[in-house]
Amino acid sequence: MIVDRIKELAKKNHITIYQLESELNLGHNTIYQWNKRQPSISRVEKIADYFNVSVDYLLGRASEKKLQVELKQNDNVIFTYEGKKISRKDLAIINSILRSNK
Repeated sequence: MIVDRIKELAKKNHITIYQLESELNLGHNTIYQWNKRQPSISRVEKIADYFNVSVDYLLGRASEKKLQVELKQNDNVIFTYEGKKISRKDLAIINSILRSNK
C-alpha cells in the first residue's frame, strides 16, 4: 500500500522513484523493498514531508492527505494538519481569512 501511494504521489509530482530516493538520500530500490518489509518511521516521515502529506495518508490509514477533523469525547472539535494539532491562534487566523473571502 505504501509503495503504491508513493508511486502515485511521485507521478503527480513528475518525479521518478529513483529521483526521490536520490533527493532523500535513500539507497537505490529502498522504496520498492518496502513491498516486502516495513520501512522505518523516519524514512516514512521524510517522504511524507517531501510530498507534504500525512504519514497516515502514506500508510493508507487516512484517505485525506492533510487536514483532518477529529471529535473527542467531550465534543470539542480538534483540527489537525499533518497530524499536528492546530493552535487556537492559528485557527483564529484561518477563520479571519475565510471570513474576508466571503
